[in-house]
Amino acid sequence: MAVLSKLQLLGQAIPPKQYAPGMVGMLAVFALIKLYKQDIRETKHLVAKTKKDGSKGQKAHVDGVFLSKLARILKILIPSLFSKETFYLALIAISLLCRTYADVYMIITSTKIEASIIDRNPLLFALEAFKYVLNLPAISVTNALLKFGIAELKLRFRERLSTHLYSQYLKGFTFYKMSNLDTRIQNADQLLTQDVDRFCDGIVELYSNLSKPILDVFLYLFRLGTSLGFSSPSILFSYLLFTGVGLTYMRRPV
Repeated sequence: MAVLSKLQLLGQAIPPKQYAPGMVGMLAVFALIKLYKQDIRETKHLVAKTKKDGSKGQKAHVDGVFLSKLARILKILIPSLFSKETFYLALIAISLLCRTYADVYMIITSTKIEASIIDRNPLLFALEAFKYVLNLPAISVTNALLKFGIAELKLRFRERLSTHLYSQYLKGFTFYKMSNLDTRIQNADQLLTQDVDRFCDGIVELYSNLSKPILDVFLYLFRLGTSLGFSSPSILFSYLLFTGVGLTYMRRPV
């Protein structure tokens, strides 16, 4: 009887009030897709027209050409595995690792202090507060080492790249040709000073800003794996990786 009643309910006509919002939502989705396709067509037409008119504006893309150029520059910045630049790279990585563990330790200690306050345990509160204060100098030293490593690495990269570029710029009559005969590179002196400085600062900041999140993700997955098993963190990481790649592909410039 229960099955028959369910079949009868399914066979009944659905009132318009129930399916009207769904229909409106579907129409809105189709309208957005149509507008998006129209916008893409107009953008492609505008880009084609701009190229036809002879515009020289180019957009930077993170592709194989960019990565190959970056690899060539990195060979100049890091000449060997046992150079000083490698030492500072390792120092930054170790400092980031120590700071991550320090953050975790301070969070755990703060939680214990709050628990001692709730439990009204003065002995535990004094002990955990003493541990908290005792570890503050070590955390300060870790942050200072991180700042020192970043500053020194920027300086080393700037020195390596400037020396290489100036050796090429002052070889023969290159500087004369670039200033008077070849107009493809404007303001070469500015490129060799300010732009090199900005590039070295940017690449070091990129290294430090990428290392910390990647390290945190792997530590997070490791802690979850040891607590809950590695199947769930692996699925979560795969999902995040897949969605990140998909969103990056869909949001690529035209």
